[in-house]
Amino acid sequence: MLLGLLIACALARGDEGGCAVRYDDPAPTCGGGEGDGKARGVGGAEREGELADGGCVIEPDVDYPGDEVRGDVDMGTDVASPRACCELCKTTEFCRFWTFSTPERGRQANYCWLKNKNVKPYRTSNAVGLVSGYFTEDKTQRAPTGAAKANAPQRPWPLRTPCRSAITLDDAFGRAIADTVRAYPIRSVIEIGSWDGTGSTTVLMQALDNVAGGGQSLTCVEVNPERHAALAALTASRPWVRTVCSQSVSRETMAYQEFEQMWRSPYNRLRYEKDVVRQWWDVGPAQATGPGFLETLTTEKWDAALIDGCEFCGIDDFRLLRDRVRVMMLDDVFHAFKCSEAHDLLCRDPAWACIWSSVFVRNGASIWVRK
Repeated sequence: MLLGLLIACALARGDEGGCAVRYDDPAPTCGGGEGDGKARGVGGAEREGELADGGCVIEPDVDYPGDEVRGDVDMGTDVASPRACCELCKTTEFCRFWTFSTPERGRQANYCWLKNKNVKPYRTSNAVGLVSGYFTEDKTQRAPTGAAKANAPQRPWPLRTPCRSAITLDDAFGRAIADTVRAYPIRSVIEIGSWDGTGSTTVLMQALDNVAGGGQSLTCVEVNPERHAALAALTASRPWVRTVCSQSVSRETMAYQEFEQMWRSPYNRLRYEKDVVRQWWDVGPAQATGPGFLETLTTEKWDAALIDGCEFCGIDDFRLLRDRVRVMMLDDVFHAFKCSEAHDLLCRDPAWACIWSSVFVRNGASIWVRK
């Protein structure tokens, strides 16, 4: 089991800052729901004039390494744009990923490399001049902006809003969480963003139920009073579960104090229209007052933390918990804002190793252990 986790995310550290992802998990789809500050659909930063429809997800400044022996299935030259490269992938047998070289790269301009799932098991970021993407069965569309928006046809359906699919044992991330609890082993966990307890909380409780010798503990933090009430009722039969109805951090201590600061951040990989994300901001922690639960801690420590709370506070949760745990579980990593910065920081920290990661679980997720 431990070997399987390590193989699933053999950390690649190169000059371009690569981190492992899994390429073999099918991308899930889910129906729409109302936005509430927890992005659970397919995410990523909106880019001027680009559409990611028909299952192609576009990632600027990212490379998926490969070659003709391992990964690359074809190559095109004089390809007009990343969108055109994406379309080539969609019509090429076995193509699942692609990388496009822009003139900014300085060489091989307008080349399009088409790749299958055997590309090297990592994606590299900060790859200036390259634009990459991967192909899924999802039909999510990214909204055009600027001139592209003015010329775009009117669609009778709304943009996808965050799905409320929970982390369960039917989910690759849920299974990885349970495997990690057993493999390391883990006795105590703090969970940020427990919702009503029917998702990752249940996964954690079931995994901790089997801890040999007892002594397990689970601390669940949920800010919404109604959801916290349901959470408390669900966990009441386990005296070792503590539920806390509180925000995790205060408005005053958030790293991103203004919406525009967050929106322009290189870690903003949300793929929703700006007005939609602003609504999340306006009803979320931007209005919170008073200290957050994590700011009241003194000497508390846990074996592991799961961060899946407010979309705009993931980096704050991470910084307050990093030195209190030896295992870090991050949801909403690759195509969101929430934990993208935390994931990138761990990629560059030699004290941590990635044991599992997937770009296809909702917005991507990863699990890290302290060496």
